[in-house]
Amino acid sequence: MAETEPFSVLFVCLGTLSRFPKSISYSGSSDFSLADLLSGNICRSPAAEAVFTDLVRKRGAESKFKIDSAGTIGFHEGNSADPRMRAAAKRRGIDVTSISRPIRPSDFREFDLILAMDMRNREDILSAYGRRRSKEPLPEDASKKVKLMCSFCKKHNEAEVPDPYYGGPQGFEKVLDLLEDACESLFDSIMAEKSQTSVSAAELEVSILDRDLPWRLSIHEESICNQNTVHGIR
Repeated sequence: MAETEPFSVLFVCLGTLSRFPKSISYSGSSDFSLADLLSGNICRSPAAEAVFTDLVRKRGAESKFKIDSAGTIGFHEGNSADPRMRAAAKRRGIDVTSISRPIRPSDFREFDLILAMDMRNREDILSAYGRRRSKEPLPEDASKKVKLMCSFCKKHNEAEVPDPYYGGPQGFEKVLDLLEDACESLFDSIMAEKSQTSVSAAELEVSILDRDLPWRLSIHEESICNQNTVHGIR
């Protein structure tokens, strides 16, 4: 059977309100911009991407996944992750190397799962999807791809991954604790689903072969009979 397409996961976050005067407005033309000046894709989402990438690598499943991260606007586009987050992850042996980018309309087509860090983040993603879908073709079920990161946690009860941007060192450690918990469960869930899909496909293939087997045998038997007739064998 042909190798299945990699499962694609996009981690998306929206940062805390940036500390700029209210009179400053974001001048970008992106449909994913928000009313206030916001930061994004420099703390939680790049950390989530790094944690999940590290886990996938350790499990030897790199070829089975496409992993990326994005922010809900492009204010920090092209920037590396927050150095405090990179340092905290590094202490756990995880390299946060992604470069910030805003979420794109094509992400709703290209990714199987889009993970939001908190409820507001999720609402902004869905709102952006709704606005963009009115302007260009996007999958009708794309909104079903958007899930909360903490919905995969098994060891923690938090509903959201908190933004550590203005907090102390413990805030970054807490984020990593939640991400490691969620990513492990997420990986197991996806692999179980992929395994079940493969089993179902294998069962279908066997069923088709079984259905065709009598036909194949009858042709084979007819061929033998014809050969025996040619050689005078009765």
